[in-house]
Amino acid sequence: MSVQAVVMAEFGGPDVLTLREVDRPEPGPGEILVRVLASGTNPVEAKIRQGVAIPDLELPAVLGGDVSGVVEAVGPGVKEFAEGDEVFYTPEMASRSGSYAELNVVAAAIVA
Repeated sequence: MSVQAVVMAEFGGPDVLTLREVDRPEPGPGEILVRVLASGTNPVEAKIRQGVAIPDLELPAVLGGDVSGVVEAVGPGVKEFAEGDEVFYTPEMASRSGSYAELNVVAAAIVA
């Protein structure tokens, strides 16, 4: 199953961001899967996109932070969140997935 995400396949200006189908992420131990309802953008992401902040970022990548959404699934060991909980967080930069996507996997420890 796939979901839509804004993907960066190369470093550059805003035009390097393209809407694509990507594999649906699944939460692992200590993680939750969030249906993203709102995702902000900030100057750090512009620097990442330009190849300045994290020049060795593995591409293609999905950027994005400052998220609010609803928990869709919880991974093994997660007790503090349940499906349907409304949450917000800032994903770790250079994590496996950013929030410019329909779904985002994040460590439960950084979610409120």
